[in-house]
Amino acid sequence: KRRVHGTHVNLVTNMVSQALDFQSLLQQVKDEEKNVKVRTSLTNTSFLYNRLQMPTPFLLIDARSQSEFDSHRVVTAHSIYGIDHVLADLPKDIDTVIFYDSLSKAVDYSTNLGTLMRRVEAENRFKRLLLLEGGFLKFQSEYPFLCGNESQLRTIAAAPKWPIEILPRKLYLSISLPKSSLAHVANQISDLNVQSVLDVTEESASNFIDMNSIQYEYMGLKDQQIPFDEVVSLLTDLTDSSAPTLILGDDPTHAPACLIAYLMDLKRWPLYNAAAVVM
Repeated sequence: KRRVHGTHVNLVTNMVSQALDFQSLLQQVKDEEKNVKVRTSLTNTSFLYNRLQMPTPFLLIDARSQSEFDSHRVVTAHSIYGIDHVLADLPKDIDTVIFYDSLSKAVDYSTNLGTLMRRVEAENRFKRLLLLEGGFLKFQSEYPFLCGNESQLRTIAAAPKWPIEILPRKLYLSISLPKSSLAHVANQISDLNVQSVLDVTEESASNFIDMNSIQYEYMGLKDQQIPFDEVVSLLTDLTDSSAPTLILGDDPTHAPACLIAYLMDLKRWPLYNAAAVVM
């Protein structure tokens, strides 16, 4: 009986000890998590598209298999395999990381990608950590011209930037294009399936646009006051269909001002909200 009792006591003692160890480990995890300042959150394909058009660099990580990465990936993406070297050599001014796999639906820390996300979170190095909702498959279906293999991506990276997407797959803005780059607008119009263009450049860009395939409206804006009512009315007519519209400008203030006025009217947004979307 004593032996049984002693065994029972030892068993209970071990269980208590293990429980205390577990509680200690749990507390350690909680303490580490308190130090994490930025959590990974979901973002959409439109956000990634726009980030790819901006001069500010960011890190894009592809968490699919190496063979999938080699076959087709998003321009500027790095494979999760060998990412340690990329992170080690990453410039300190990069403050945003975007992750994607084949078909992300939620932030899941139980996967290989989730393990990497936790590790990057714990470094407290970046201001923004994002997971692409819908993953590569969704992005490729919506922006196939920004995906490809190594050879195709070299061509894509060397091309002029695409227009900024103001309303997803609905309204785009292209400004400050040099005349030498306007020829690329025709390709962009085709890639984005744009069906109507409002041209507010000082000199018409009609020579670079196929007038037979899209609806084209020209309203040359120089330094005079912008006729906002007329612009809003024209944009409302052009965007009435489900097909995308492009507003094309060569001045850093005219075209954005037109879009801000349009969004204030369309969405009933205050100036600050409309400007935040455009600028």
